[in-house]
Amino acid sequence: MNIYSHKKLPIDFYVYAYMREDTTYYYIGKGQGKRAWESHRRANNSEISPKDHSRIIILAHRLTEAEAHLLEKKLITIIGRKDLGTGSLINLTDGGEGASGIICSQELRQKRGDMHRGRVRGPITNNHRVALSNANTGKKQSHEQIAKRTDATRLTREKTGWSTNQPARQQRVICPHCGKEGGISGMYRYHFDSCKTKT
Repeated sequence: MNIYSHKKLPIDFYVYAYMREDTTYYYIGKGQGKRAWESHRRANNSEISPKDHSRIIILAHRLTEAEAHLLEKKLITIIGRKDLGTGSLINLTDGGEGASGIICSQELRQKRGDMHRGRVRGPITNNHRVALSNANTGKKQSHEQIAKRTDATRLTREKTGWSTNQPARQQRVICPHCGKEGGISGMYRYHFDSCKTKT
């Protein structure tokens, strides 16, 4: 019996399966929150999540994101992918972090190429470059924006276990040419001997 639903969600990260009426699994996924019960649409707009929510099976929960990635990848390998002829799953990737193992059709490759070919990135003309510079010169982030970004970084570090040897706050220095103050690494890169106002 499946004890979870979109109203009673699994704890932390989890790995789920979509099951056919004959009880075989046809899709393995990793998620958090309502992910297993949300719409899963392919590029051709076909829906793969089952209308009957009793066929959404939570295989494991209370996982870290890394554990969920590993289990998803392992199950896809064991059950096998239909597009590779190794099994019954309609997954188009090998699972885990990123889109490893995806097979793009020639039509999709052509479509992506046409979409990006000839596209100009960045400032289009010198006037455009000057206009962008003028629009952003002197802009300062509010304390709320800085605090929000700091909190987001802290949460990411806590979730992933990522750490850095960089000190919590860099030494601040002042450029002798333009008077700008900032962290020592960025200031020595863009100011001092490299300062635009240096004569």
